[in-house]
Amino acid sequence: SGHVRAAARVVAMAGRARPDGLPGDPAAGLRDRAEAVAQGLGALHAMTPHDLDAVAADADARARFCAELRRRGFAAVRAPARMHASVRGMRRAAAAFFALPPAVKEGLGDFTWVGSSSSVYAGYRRPGAGGSGAASGNEFVEVRVAQDLRVLPEHLSVVPGLAEAARDLVGHLHAAAHALLGAMAEDLGAPGDVFTRACDPRAIADMAPGAALSSALRLCHYPGQGPDSAPGPSEVLLEEHTDSTFITLSLLDPSCPGLQVRPAAG
Repeated sequence: SGHVRAAARVVAMAGRARPDGLPGDPAAGLRDRAEAVAQGLGALHAMTPHDLDAVAADADARARFCAELRRRGFAAVRAPARMHASVRGMRRAAAAFFALPPAVKEGLGDFTWVGSSSSVYAGYRRPGAGGSGAASGNEFVEVRVAQDLRVLPEHLSVVPGLAEAARDLVGHLHAAAHALLGAMAEDLGAPGDVFTRACDPRAIADMAPGAALSSALRLCHYPGQGPDSAPGPSEVLLEEHTDSTFITLSLLDPSCPGLQVRPAAG
């Protein structure tokens, strides 16, 4: 399972390796997929979110959620009240981190592998360092929680409370991902743990010593976009990419627009 980073809504998006599932030029598949997603996103705020706890516990709620996920590729989910304080705390801590001088943020360490697996990454990616969105000044810090509940990367103490807020939110999102993956499996008529047993264990402490969650919390910071600084027809804030995770949980911020797709037709 994987997490990306309002307090009332979460968007769950099913990952896919390629839009067309075939090698070669994926442009046609990307266009079709982008147009379909754009149509769905246009009605996002008019959607009735699915209650997370109901999806996990009720067969009818699960069927409605999975039907929408199949139809759109994503679905809006209402996070339970127990998550709200955690989300607010994480937003405050993340804003404080991204307001720090560049040298202090870079002291967190580069975005690189951590823990006992070379496939688990954490760290800070500064603007212009390469990767998706670098040319537009985007930056992010990717956070993992280790088996002993250490928060990676080290030195998150540059912002008081940042590590604690991250650990708390990761716990909530990790549980939400397990619940949603279980619902998806059961909707397919498979055992409820068919997906989750291939992912991180439900209890973080049950991981192997020295291991870190493959699920990640990514805190993203994009350049401000006011009325006079909206991207032009050829400017893209986040380039085409495929999330490397099985399921993405994106926490929506009701105070600003986002999660927008421009179809190939313009």
